[in-house]
Amino acid sequence: MQSLEQIKTAVDKGLNVYWSSDIYRVEYWEVSKKYFVVCTVNQFATGLCAGDVPGCYLSGCGSC
Repeated sequence: MQSLEQIKTAVDKGLNVYWSSDIYRVEYWEVSKKYFVVCTVNQFATGLCAGDVPGCYLSGCGSC
C-alpha cells in the first residue's frame, strides 16, 4: 500500500488490511473516529501512523 489515505479507503470499503503479519489487522474505531493496528491475539492496539504504511497490505487480494 502506498499511503495512509489508500489504507483508510481500503478499511472503509471493508477490505482486510494488515500490518506486518496477518495477526495485526488495521481497523477503524467509530468511538474515537481513528484508525488502529490491532493485534488479533491479545487485542493490543496502537494508532495507525505514516510509519506503518510500508508494512501494510491487503490479505487475500492477489495482485492488489
